[in-house]
Amino acid sequence: MTSPRLLFKFMLLSTFIVLVIVYVWITSQVSLGFEVAEDRNTHQLVISKVSPELMRQGLKLGSEIVSIGSSEQALKLNVTHFSITPVQRKLIFQNKAQYFSAQEDLHDAFLQPIIRLNFLDQPTVDVTLAGNRSLTDIPTTSWIRFCLGLVSALMGVLVWAWRPSGKETIYYALSGIGLFLAIIPSAIDAIPMLFTSYSESLFLDSLRAFGNYTYIAFGVSALLYFPQKMPHADRFAKRILMVTGLFSCYALFNTWDFSVGFDQQRLYFSDVEIYVPVLIGFIFVVSFSIQQWRFSRHKPVERARSSWVVLSWSVGLLAYMLFYYVPIISGAEPPMGRTLAWIAVCSSYW
Repeated sequence: MTSPRLLFKFMLLSTFIVLVIVYVWITSQVSLGFEVAEDRNTHQLVISKVSPELMRQGLKLGSEIVSIGSSEQALKLNVTHFSITPVQRKLIFQNKAQYFSAQEDLHDAFLQPIIRLNFLDQPTVDVTLAGNRSLTDIPTTSWIRFCLGLVSALMGVLVWAWRPSGKETIYYALSGIGLFLAIIPSAIDAIPMLFTSYSESLFLDSLRAFGNYTYIAFGVSALLYFPQKMPHADRFAKRILMVTGLFSCYALFNTWDFSVGFDQQRLYFSDVEIYVPVLIGFIFVVSFSIQQWRFSRHKPVERARSSWVVLSWSVGLLAYMLFYYVPIISGAEPPMGRTLAWIAVCSSYW
């Protein structure tokens, strides 16, 4: 039988490999050397940040950018091409397939070593891109999200290594790994001016969805066993995991277009398919926490553990639900940013 210490080392190695893959992928992307932002007064796209090298090539701060490419084949730019919130994306695009296509258009436009930038208020500028990205191009927000996910995964593995025989610790560890996987795309989203191909967008979207489902399914299942094993826990856990697995497959392939070939498929996970399981999982968390409280009525140690479980889950997840989840599904901009939302979720897990 494989020892817990060996499995723990394997999990650490796997986490390290994931981080290396993410690092290699990020540093293989093109570093544009400039950023754009929407002007609050004119609502037009302007150059908001320029590297010294591109400034020497003639690119100026505050210039209103119109398109990329030659006069014959120019890609007209607008705010829909650039980093926007989920609420803005839903207002602009009918589905994620359209958004991924818009991102791919810019990705393809920036593949050339020299690109032509067309402006409204200054002559056209041909610039040479700065090469591949480096670690300095990753903003603090991304680092915070990466660290939140990494700490969650390692904490879950440590708890499992401390007590490898219990199902609650196995599920807890797998839930933390799912949380880590779900945070990786969010951390990448925070990197400005990083445009992906359709296949890369689909992969990150799928990683976000599968990580989210893993975190929810195994996190909820862990509450069936801790602080004490509930009646029919094994049967409930199997059903939760089976339904989640079937739903994840359905959510991905229900956008299959039978009129086109395999290489032309435009699959994606919709926001509803990602966010609705969160609400269902939250309901299960509340229900199982109440059940654990009831079953520990005459057991002081288990009652104390149940109280801590209820407190830890309710505070972080309730803040996330009220200040991020509910506004998002209601079509309003949430008062809580993505980073704070991840902090709330991770604090509950910890």
